[in-house]
Order: sequence, then C-alpha cells, then structure tokens
Amino acid sequence: NKSFETTLEDIEWIEPHGGPLKNGDQIIQLIQGKSALEIGGPTYNGINLYDWLASCDIVAQFIDERIGRNGLDDPFYVGSRQMGKYIIADAANLTNIIPDHSYDVIYASHVLEHMQNPLGALLSWDQILKPGGLAFFILPWKQNTFDQFRAVNTLEQLGQKYIRSMAGDPGALRTDFEQTIRSMDMTRDYGFPPGSSNDALRERTLGSPRGLEQLHWHVYDLHLLNELFKCLNYSVVSMDILLPFHQVIAGIKPLS
Repeated sequence: NKSFETTLEDIEWIEPHGGPLKNGDQIIQLIQGKSALEIGGPTYNGINLYDWLASCDIVAQFIDERIGRNGLDDPFYVGSRQMGKYIIADAANLTNIIPDHSYDVIYASHVLEHMQNPLGALLSWDQILKPGGLAFFILPWKQNTFDQFRAVNTLEQLGQKYIRSMAGDPGALRTDFEQTIRSMDMTRDYGFPPGSSNDALRERTLGSPRGLEQLHWHVYDLHLLNELFKCLNYSVVSMDILLPFHQVIAGIKPLS
C-alpha cells in the first residue's frame, strides 16, 4: 500500500500479518508479575496481557452495566480472578486522581484515536507510569477501517492542538471536525445501519458526551506513533500490524 509505505521513511516496512505479535516473548518478560492500568478496557478480544500481569485496574469514561462496569472501585475480574478495580474517570487527564508513578504498565487498546487532545492524554499517562515501565498501545490500522480515506495526522498538527488548548483556545480541539466527519467511510462503520449518511455521524457525535468519545478524532500510522514515543523519550521494543486492523507499539519509559 503505497500511501502507507511512504510515511515510513524512518522505520522498517512492516507487513501486516495474522500474528503472533513480533517480540511477543520480550513483551511477556517485561509485564510478567507487574501492575497495570488499562485505559478504556477491559479488552477480552485481541492481545491478552491479563494472563501475565499481577494486577490490572481499568479506567473507563462511562459506566457500562453490560460488562459489569458499574462504578468507581467496583472489582474487575478476568474469569474468577480479581485483577483490580474499575476507575470511572476522564482518560485524558488522570493525574488528578492517580498518583505519579503508580503503575508498571500502561495499556490502551483502540483508545488514543478517541482522544481530542492526544498529546495531553499521553503526557498524563506518562506521569502515572513508573520509570522503566512499559507503554503498550493498540490503534486502528486505517486501511481496513472506516478511516481508510482520511489522511494520517502529523506530529505538528497534534502539537498545535495541544499548545492552543493549553493557552485556553476553546475551539482548538475541533478545528478539523467537519473534515473528519466528511472523510469517514460510512459503509464500513458498523455502528450505523446500512445507508447511513455522514450527517448521522455528526448528530451522534455532537448529541452526547458518549458520542464525542466514540469519534476517531485523529488517524495514526506507525511513523506518527514512533514520533510520539520519541517525544516521550521511550525506547520502542515492538511495532507491528496485526490483521485485520490493529497497529501495535510498545516502548519503555526511561529510568530518569
């Protein structure tokens, strides 16, 4: 895919495949017996980290009774094993409720694309990750999703949004909202009935706080994710693309 390949000047071309995860054994060694915070979980399908972790708390934006996520400090179970607790909180700003350097692992599967201010979210997550800890993120691979016609964002775009929002600009985080809505391939968004228009996506997004959180505000490729990890001074230990639509990046936070 040439449109994807040309964005990867600084990293080796990665062929999408059906698994297992490249460097998976190293990831297991890094998380074995560790404490984790999963943002946006729980993730029962896909890459399973729970089997190797000593504990895992879950941060969620909303209560969801269907999966037993009922409120703050409710226990989180994997099977019969209590892994940790649920924390209902703003995933973009966790430093208000979670002390610095609280967890060995920060895990987020298909979450960062939902953040209106991803740099702000990453800085918040970095603050609660212990030095030497592992950040493990999974994001959509746009070629096989409704984002397929959208351009990948740049580090400069994300940085401008962060700077403007920190300066108090109320419209900073939605500067490209209409372009985002119009660019979505609604034929591949299975959250809507067949034949739905982009107007339906706009209405759902603006209709409630939950709607705002459902939108993919930004599009990433491994080049951009690698740049973001460089900004955090993380050492990347794994980058991969797992079919049908999962990009994976994992990196270690410096000790100091």
